[in-house]
Amino acid sequence: MRGGISQVINEFIQSLGVEIPSWSGVAVVIVLDIVFFPSLLNNAKTRQARVLWKDAMFANIEDRKRMQEEAFALVENNESGLFGLVELSISSSQLRLAEETLLRIAEMKPNSKYVKREIRRLRFRIEQQSKRS
Repeated sequence: MRGGISQVINEFIQSLGVEIPSWSGVAVVIVLDIVFFPSLLNNAKTRQARVLWKDAMFANIEDRKRMQEEAFALVENNESGLFGLVELSISSSQLRLAEETLLRIAEMKPNSKYVKREIRRLRFRIEQQSKRS
């Protein structure tokens, strides 16, 4: 089988009995790329921020603060990325850092119901984790 994903798309559509031009598979792939690019970009930035956040835990004090700020800047417009950093802090027993990050999130998006609910949930996890320690 030669081609690629565009040929697979063409063959699938043709198996449904629809006649399409040979270039339409490529067009579908391009449209899907355009539609899903923002999500892919957010995921890549979140992953990069999580790696920086983890590396910061083992860095010296000056580098740690800088790395944490860089990680925070990567996901500052992405709520799930911000909450991912808090989750990572909690799982690493960095409870003060998790609480500081929650405060920053609350200042950035004070009126969002989703943010308020997640902050309550994560504060509960912080309390549970601090009781274990």
